[in-house]
Amino acid sequence: MSTTIPTASIHAAVVPHGPGRLAGAALASVRAADLVIAADGGARRLLDLGITPHYLVGDLDSLPRETVTRLAAAGCQLQCHPADKDATDTELAIALALDQGATDIDLVGATGGARLDHSVANILLLAADWPAGVRLRLVEAAATALVLRAGQSVDVSGTVGDIVALLPLAGAARGITTCGLQYALAGEDLAFGRARGVSNVMTTPVASISLAAGVLLVIHQLPD
Repeated sequence: MSTTIPTASIHAAVVPHGPGRLAGAALASVRAADLVIAADGGARRLLDLGITPHYLVGDLDSLPRETVTRLAAAGCQLQCHPADKDATDTELAIALALDQGATDIDLVGATGGARLDHSVANILLLAADWPAGVRLRLVEAAATALVLRAGQSVDVSGTVGDIVALLPLAGAARGITTCGLQYALAGEDLAFGRARGVSNVMTTPVASISLAAGVLLVIHQLPD
């Protein structure tokens, strides 16, 4: 999935605590990143792949003390926060990426596992009011997701047969136009809370989606 971003952009990968090893598009994002930030237990997922993050952020309640010491000795910079706070470790890691000048931020491996609340919260972070010019994506092994706002468009690059889902957030998404999808929309609306936009299919290697009004979650999923 691609959007237009500034030429001098900094690509940051934020890795939250989660189950399993990073693979596929998630791992590729980390390896391509200029800046890698682990949110608490996400550091363990990186170390399992032989990757030392540039920063470790959070209350560090998911890591053994010896792991934190090992990371610090390897040059990872620590930002410790109290357990009682008004933001998740993942959100704090995004804020740090922004402070470091990142304009292209991937949340890597941020869904799945036993904590449904964290998975939903991480998806909804895509719809937060981030600074203008910042692109925030969620990247899993076989799926990517981002949010479109009023007047924006995106080109989804993939393969014929890939799945694309369009899900309204914060009310109805209006004036949606698509090209390259099996179930085309021509300036149509999708109602909030309804599943009409699920399981569309790419008919060309690049599909385009534009939005006139509202907030729209766009998910590009590789088929099983």
